[in-house]
Amino acid sequence: MSNQNFSVLIADDNELNSWLLTEQLSQWTDDVTVAKHGKQAWQLLQNRKYSLILLDLHMPFLSGLELIKKVRSSDSINLHTISIAISAENADVRHALLTAGYNDCLFKPILLENLRRILQQWLGLAGADLPAYYAAQISQKTLFKRELAEKLLNSLFTEVPENLADIQQTLQQRDYLQAWQFAHKLQGSLGFYGFLDFLPMLESLQEHLLVQEENMANITLHALQTRFARVEQHKDHILHLVASED
Repeated sequence: MSNQNFSVLIADDNELNSWLLTEQLSQWTDDVTVAKHGKQAWQLLQNRKYSLILLDLHMPFLSGLELIKKVRSSDSINLHTISIAISAENADVRHALLTAGYNDCLFKPILLENLRRILQQWLGLAGADLPAYYAAQISQKTLFKRELAEKLLNSLFTEVPENLADIQQTLQQRDYLQAWQFAHKLQGSLGFYGFLDFLPMLESLQEHLLVQEENMANITLHALQTRFARVEQHKDHILHLVASED
C-alpha cells in the first residue's frame, strides 16, 4: 500500500507498543515520530505540527491526560490536530477521554482494523478508494438509478457545507442547543446518503455540544470540515463513477 504522506507522533513508554504501532502505520506512512515519555512528547509537540497524535494515557513525567490538556491550550500549534488516546481500560472511559480533549480512543491490544478505522474516519486515509466507496453507497441507495443518484449527490454537496456553516455560526453564538440540532440533522442526512464514515465524528460533536464543551466542539467541527473538504475534492470523480454504473 502506498505511502500517503501524513505525520504521526506516538507517545508511549512501552517500546514494544510503540514498535508495533509504527509497524502497523508503515503501510500508510513512514513519517512516524516516537516519544518515550510524556515530557519528550510535549517537547516534540511544541516544535512541529502533526497530522495525528497517538498518546498512551499512562506515561512518566506527563500522563496522556496532562498532555492533551496542553495540546488543547489556545497557544498550541497542535490545537486542532487529531489526538487519539491509547488505553488499556475498557470502552466505558470513552466519554471521559472525549471530555478531556481527545477526538477518539484506541483500546489495547490495538487491532489493525481499529487503527484503519481511525485513519479513515479522522484523516480520510487508510488506502481506501474513497470515490468508489461513496459512488457505491449512493448508487445502492438509489437502486442504481443514475439520474437520481446524480441529483442526490449534487444536493449533498450543496447541503452539507451549508449545514456545517450553520453549526459553526450557532457555535460561535454559543447557542449549543441549536448547534446540536444542526449537527443531528447533518448526521441524519449523511446517514441517509450512506456516508457512514462521518457518523462517529458527528456523534462526538453532539456529545461535546450537549455538555457545552466549546473548545472540543470547535476542534471536532474543524475535523469534520476538513474531512468533507477532502470528499469535495473527489466530487467530479464520484459523479463520473455514478454516471458510468452499469
